[in-house]
Amino acid sequence: MTAHPPQRELDLYLDGELSPSRRARLEAHLEQCPQCRQSLEILGLTGSLLREAVEEETAAVDFGGFDERVLQAARAERPLPRQRALALRLGNLLAARPLAWAAAAAVALVLALLLPGLLARQPAAPAPGRHDAPVVAGRAHNNEAIIDSLEYAGQRSLIYTVSRNNTTVIWLYDFDSVGQQAPGGDEL
Repeated sequence: MTAHPPQRELDLYLDGELSPSRRARLEAHLEQCPQCRQSLEILGLTGSLLREAVEEETAAVDFGGFDERVLQAARAERPLPRQRALALRLGNLLAARPLAWAAAAAVALVLALLLPGLLARQPAAPAPGRHDAPVVAGRAHNNEAIIDSLEYAGQRSLIYTVSRNNTTVIWLYDFDSVGQQAPGGDEL
C-alpha cells in the first residue's frame, strides 16, 4: 500500500471489520509507515476514552422499564392515514434515485409522443408474390365456417383463419411445377 489509507479504513481495522486481504495490506503498510501507526494509536486511544466516558454516564441511568415505555408509546401512537403513508413512501422512493426517475419520465414522455403516430400508420403492403384472397363472409351452417382471412404465399401453403383466433394451416402442392413431375399424381 503506497498511499496512506483513509481514516475510515483505520477505524474498520480497529473494529476488526476489514476483510483478511485488506487487513494484510494495511498491516504491511503500518509496518513501514510511522505516521499511520501514530494515527492508528491516536484513534485507538480516542475510542477507549469515549467508551469509558459513555460507560460512566450510562452507569448512573436507570433503564428499568425502558423497553416497556417505548412499546407503550408505540402502541398509543396512531398510524398515519393511508394517503399520507403512501405519499411518504413515494417521496422516499423518488428521493432515493432522482436520476433514474428523471430518465424513466423522459422515456415515458417520448413514448407518449411517438406511440400514437406509430400505431396510426397503415399496415405495410404485402410482400412481392404474396396475394391476399378476398375474405369470405356468410353464415355458418352445420359443417361450414366463417373464414376471416385467406392467404396464399405462392409456396406450398394455404393459410386460413377461422373466427376466435383458430388458425389452420393446410399444406398444398405447388401447382406451378405439376407439369414437370411424373404423371399419376403420386407426388401429391
